[in-house]
Amino acid sequence: MRVLSVGAHPDDIEILCAGTLVKYKKQGHSIGIVVMTDGSKGHTQIASKELVEIRKRESESSAKILNAEFFWMGLEDGKLENCLENRIKMVRTIRRFDPDIIIAHSLNDYLSDHRIAGQLVVDACSWANVAYLEPDLKATAKVPVVLLMDTMAGVGFLPERYVDISDVIQTKRDMLLCHQSQNEWLKNFGHVEYLELIDVCCRYRGLQCGVRFAEGFQTWKVWLGQVPEPILP
Repeated sequence: MRVLSVGAHPDDIEILCAGTLVKYKKQGHSIGIVVMTDGSKGHTQIASKELVEIRKRESESSAKILNAEFFWMGLEDGKLENCLENRIKMVRTIRRFDPDIIIAHSLNDYLSDHRIAGQLVVDACSWANVAYLEPDLKATAKVPVVLLMDTMAGVGFLPERYVDISDVIQTKRDMLLCHQSQNEWLKNFGHVEYLELIDVCCRYRGLQCGVRFAEGFQTWKVWLGQVPEPILP
């Protein structure tokens, strides 16, 4: 299968679903990683222009761990909008990868960029399959299944499905540690260290399903966006 993950910011994918991507990769599936915004607001010491370049390099380094196809959309951090222009950009990005599955943000996460990124995905995925919209770029072969990943710290999110990531938790940590520009900043912003955040959250989800570490998901339930066979690794 072809699995496309879409994060609002550099490091969102690593925090919320990287373990599942590693599992998919180990099973031989193709992985794509999309970062929608430029991460320019994620620091208090580094100037925004410099920070964008740093965070793009960090994201590329993380994606290389999975040999994933990487898409940097470069929209402005903190100002993401669910508008026609951005929806078309999302349609075109989905078409370039032609996924069977898209992993996207929950629509009730804490940050506007997260919620809007998720909404852009669910709004674009069916249109990506409609050939006459943006006809210069081949439509997707099917309407992809959309899986909504956990919210930050799991707040307000009740998983329907779990993926046991106990055997790949170190790779998830390694991917997150590529984002060194954010480690100190997160201590001030969220009063937590990077590795503590994912270890505690994934351990909590693991307790819910009887394993050491897990990631949780919901399925976006729409017409044509469902499949009868198992879709998680």
